[in-house]
Amino acid sequence: MTAFIYKQDDVALKILSEIELEGRYLDWFSDSEVHLYNSHWARPQTSADVQLYIDSIKNDKTKLIFAVYALKHTVHIGNISLQNIDHFNQSAEMAFMFGERAYWGKGYAFIASQFVMRHAYQHLNLNRLYLGCLDNNAAMEKLALKLGFKPEGIRRHALFNNGEFRDVLEFGQLKDEFI
Repeated sequence: MTAFIYKQDDVALKILSEIELEGRYLDWFSDSEVHLYNSHWARPQTSADVQLYIDSIKNDKTKLIFAVYALKHTVHIGNISLQNIDHFNQSAEMAFMFGERAYWGKGYAFIASQFVMRHAYQHLNLNRLYLGCLDNNAAMEKLALKLGFKPEGIRRHALFNNGEFRDVLEFGQLKDEFI
């Protein structure tokens, strides 16, 4: 396994790679509960598709995807990405995908997000991070606020999800607001 670039408590992060294909990562794409609040389910995924995706991000300066691990069991539990990285405007979008449901609600996303945010502000010299979530995704809204993101607006009917159009709540954070 590639060395972890961050460890705290029971949480470790590394850059997403082919190693994650050896676990249950591919299964997450067909788990309707994992995709209840996003659109990943709409894109059928095979092992070859995911391998192509991982290969495509290796030299993509607009994306950085961290695989999140629970150290106690050395299991890949999710990903947090910085995407749409804009070095000129010093901003990026944060996105989350946690597929191992047994680890939901236990603080892994919060701890891992703090590292990703620190990395974005200190190492990538970004000034602003932003994220969005469906208006019915209370857990993501709670996480955004706990991380210090501020509500910035609503994109009305921005995402077709589970047979209906949903609003997307937008959150943002500036570097000097990061705690």
